[in-house]
Amino acid sequence: MSSANLNNSGLDELRAMPDQGISFRDDENPAAVGTHTGLQHIGFKLYTEEFLLPVNQVREIIMLPNITYVPHSDLSLEGIIALRGEIMPVLNVRRLLGFPKGAANASTRVIIVQLKLGCYGMLVDEITDFAWLETQDIENIAQNFFSAEYRVLSGVAKQGERVRGIMDIAKLATHISSHQDQVGGAA
Repeated sequence: MSSANLNNSGLDELRAMPDQGISFRDDENPAAVGTHTGLQHIGFKLYTEEFLLPVNQVREIIMLPNITYVPHSDLSLEGIIALRGEIMPVLNVRRLLGFPKGAANASTRVIIVQLKLGCYGMLVDEITDFAWLETQDIENIAQNFFSAEYRVLSGVAKQGERVRGIMDIAKLATHISSHQDQVGGAA
């Protein structure tokens, strides 16, 4: 398969490959469109934990680019990137959640998410899968039982034996900006 020109037959060829742990979006398969009633999520790993993010909030997923360090910034800000001429921050969610420091590798990705105010990247250890979640698969979580870092979760998804937190990108952005205000206000 030529990686220079990935057309529909190339996607079919990838779908026919043995399972690598990542499934493809069903909306790329015309026969599967309309077969799901829930909301599609992308699964990703941070340290040893898995999380989900609604696909409708994801603009794109990119390989790890060069990230420019920003002096005197919040520890959860990995730095900034230039993506096709657009400058955006990249958050290290692993650091924000208090997980041990990890080294970037071939699986490390940046998930570009879209908010009304603009885009930012989320540095993740690896993309695990795409999952369709029905309403009954999602449970709300009592925010007061978790430390402030975990208040960026909007709920928990249960599918069989798998339990994963669902990240809320708006809460994540609010958490970062409120922490930046505290750091800036203290200086």
